[in-house]
Amino acid sequence: MFYTYHGGMRMEIGEFSRKSGITIDTLRYYNKIGLLEPHRIKGRRSYSEEDLEAVLAIKKLKSLDFSLDEIKLLFAMGKNIEENDRLDESSRANIKGCLEVIEEKYKDIVRKEQDIKQVKCMLEKMIEKTNRLLELGYFFNSGDYKDV
Repeated sequence: MFYTYHGGMRMEIGEFSRKSGITIDTLRYYNKIGLLEPHRIKGRRSYSEEDLEAVLAIKKLKSLDFSLDEIKLLFAMGKNIEENDRLDESSRANIKGCLEVIEEKYKDIVRKEQDIKQVKCMLEKMIEKTNRLLELGYFFNSGDYKDV
């Protein structure tokens, strides 16, 4: 069931689960650990399009091997940055710790990107060789051509 709330469309957990591709149990767990905090209407979870964007971000980050704790840290840091234009020493120290995690994850992603590029090149060569084989109809073996 959809609700209009604060100028936007709201969804109950079942509809949100179908739309996001995340199970109801997982959504409840994300709520329990504070990763996703939907509004409550009459005691029921009510999800917004903003919540959907957050869930899609969680899915992408998880696919890049971010832990739920790291994702929660990123979300908290993003919220903290948006809400504060001046930092006290405690906040500054927390953000420096977050930045270290982010920088390390960035390096991991760059390494994975390089690995993906290498595998992509290897696959392109295999595709080219396979297509050539299918087109010509023979294998090249020790200087001799053999019909398939």
